[in-house]
Amino acid sequence: MSSFRRFLGVSVLFTITGFICPGSVTPAGPLLPEDDETPNSLSAAPDKNPAAATRAAKKYDNLFPDVVATVNGQPISGRDLEKSIGMEMESIGSPEWKNLREDYRGNLVYNLVTGLINSKLIYDEAVANGTSVTDAEVQDEYLRVAKTFKNDEEMNAFLADQNIDSEKMVENIHQSLLISKYVDGSIRRTITVTPAEIEKYYSDNPDQFRHPDLVRTSHIMIEAGKNQKEDALARQRIDGLMARLGKGEDFAALARENSIGPTASQGGDIGYASREMLPAEYAEVAFSIPVGEIQTVKTQEGYFIVKVTGKKKAGKSTLDESKEQLTEFLINEKTQQEMQKKINRLRNEADIEILIPAGTPLNP
Repeated sequence: MSSFRRFLGVSVLFTITGFICPGSVTPAGPLLPEDDETPNSLSAAPDKNPAAATRAAKKYDNLFPDVVATVNGQPISGRDLEKSIGMEMESIGSPEWKNLREDYRGNLVYNLVTGLINSKLIYDEAVANGTSVTDAEVQDEYLRVAKTFKNDEEMNAFLADQNIDSEKMVENIHQSLLISKYVDGSIRRTITVTPAEIEKYYSDNPDQFRHPDLVRTSHIMIEAGKNQKEDALARQRIDGLMARLGKGEDFAALARENSIGPTASQGGDIGYASREMLPAEYAEVAFSIPVGEIQTVKTQEGYFIVKVTGKKKAGKSTLDESKEQLTEFLINEKTQQEMQKKINRLRNEADIEILIPAGTPLNP
């Protein structure tokens, strides 16, 4: 999957929440201007690329023993550490493990093992406090994740390369949802941000609110065919949807019913984006047609029906435009700080043993 799908918010089943790893920091910006209808922030850190991470992970198999650490007598597996390393290395071109400096390898191992330990501590704390998720919640997330792959074949190949089955996939989803619900209920909902804090951050960080020309679009994404016959059918489907739109059917409803993109549940809305955030073909259409118009385009991702819903000239977002997104950022920042305090307490109370050589935190 390409960087465009990462921009759209493709989930990775095995990524540990950012604040659980030592030294992790949520980036502040750039903060793009929003209005009341924008569904989510584009300043959120993009997720990893599952297909690329799979290829990278295969290079880092069999580096560690079956158990690399224990938390209150419970094991942290070497396989989970190897998967984390593969995803981390993918961002720098997946170099050979032996070619990395020894001190870098040691520090990286420490950071990633610590992240896995912290995740285990938080999960156990959540369970101990009665946090739970329903089968329906897990199923909904499973279906959402499945939709980020082109088809079942691609998803099954990814799972096979990760040496897991659908049962393990469901288990990982369950853990992720449970941790998220616990953090939301025990910490995030207790956080408040005052107007004074918002105004101070805005005035102290002016460059974070400057932006290039932006366009807001919604789209319906249809997978291109693998051969000429399949591609012709995909094109017919796009033409059929365009005809329905021409008769006045609701764009958001058609996106929810037909789009394979991860923003389908949002009616296809991806919010505001700069030209650099979008594939060249998509950007050319989005920036060239007026607000309210619809046009089709084909990229390496597939076919898109693109609807332009807003445009903003390059400039600086006003405080009012930034307030909702900035509030969310400051809440996230405070949540991370409180979460780190909780993790420190849990670590002090736990019996933790790292069973492999490791360095010190990269960002102590």
